[in-house]
Amino acid sequence: MGLLIAGNLAADPTPFEPLYPGSVPLSGLLLAPDGNYYGTSPYGGANDLGMVFRLTPGGVLQPIYSFTGNNDGANPAAPLALGADNYLYGTTRYGGSNQSGGIFKIDTYGNFQPLALIGGALGAEPAGGMAKSTNNFMFGTTSAGGSNGFGTIFRTGTHTGFASVYSFSGSDGSDPEASLLAGVDGALYGTAQTGGAANDGTIFRITTAGSFQLLHSFKGSDGVMPGALVQGSNGALYGSTAYGGAGFGTIFSIQPDGSLFATLYNPAVEGGGSNPSGGLAVGADGNLYATAIHGGANGFGSLFEESPAGMAVQHSFISDALSDGANPAGLSSADGYTLAGTTLSGNAYLFYLPPLLKPAPGAVPGSFRFTFAYAAGNVFRVLATTNLALPISKWTDLGYADEGPVPGEYGFTSAPVANSPQLYFTVRSH
Repeated sequence: MGLLIAGNLAADPTPFEPLYPGSVPLSGLLLAPDGNYYGTSPYGGANDLGMVFRLTPGGVLQPIYSFTGNNDGANPAAPLALGADNYLYGTTRYGGSNQSGGIFKIDTYGNFQPLALIGGALGAEPAGGMAKSTNNFMFGTTSAGGSNGFGTIFRTGTHTGFASVYSFSGSDGSDPEASLLAGVDGALYGTAQTGGAANDGTIFRITTAGSFQLLHSFKGSDGVMPGALVQGSNGALYGSTAYGGAGFGTIFSIQPDGSLFATLYNPAVEGGGSNPSGGLAVGADGNLYATAIHGGANGFGSLFEESPAGMAVQHSFISDALSDGANPAGLSSADGYTLAGTTLSGNAYLFYLPPLLKPAPGAVPGSFRFTFAYAAGNVFRVLATTNLALPISKWTDLGYADEGPVPGEYGFTSAPVANSPQLYFTVRSH
């Protein structure tokens, strides 16, 4: 299992690695099958109208497409999504003949294909990312336009054109700017920033056939301006609101049928973090991870963990664009072990959770070997535990990882584990 680990346990127990000083990226990063991260920036590029970029795990950023503002659109502000054809699908908020944006797909080599320019009744200004449905269509939202002017839900496919499948009316939501979520039940779930009973936003469900259901209207005390949703292993939906609650935003859960809405995080002071507007990610440990755009120890935002034990700050940003930046915006996870995101001050970052390496159930007693990759010349210590509830400071120190014959490849062979599927390992820089 390949890993990248950074951080000093004595000074900062959080394995956090700033990767690249970019140009105001607003959304999370997508881990593509080639092992690289891909994202968009609304500015920069050859024409300062935004770009699609590749970010290697080692921190090398490579622009692969610059928008022109013509039939390719301009100012992409949403994360990319992987389609059934292995293309990366995205949206541009502006550009085109109507200056209303459009949708596109691009491969990892930078070969770009505009799919539709939109405006008016078809919808306008798509601000969120798309999601792949179980029938391999790509669904997304526009923040404006449609038959009522409050935004739309649209569909496109690898061999079919653009189609608007639902127009918001205001009472069911308006201004849907967050990326859609493809639920395990085959439906699509999303949020609208405004509209609903109190004009504080809504949560909705729509089937691939276009059947729409309003799940929840926010009323201020439970949040204002909801962001993107994620689905936990328990089937529940989780999300955050940028404002409302006790004053600094909320984290909430809701069942896919709209029942059992609950507020999980509702700070009355900025404390560890406020205004969690960058989306959530579910870790392999089952806990929620989120970014707060403000607050934290330095006032420039934080990355925090929400578990049954409560909220714990994992990293406070310090505002230095050459180190970790400030005001984290997007957050995503491909495997539950690694979180990737961006900060509005310009840095992209990777945050590594404990890798939770363990022998497969049924393994014969004996040693357990794992390897990981990082820049050559570093020193790592290996830690182990049988209880993930223990803090890292209580894990057992097993000694140093060994550097293999290939520069940058590290490994460790454990003592006999006697078929214990509950033995977990992680590494920390020394």
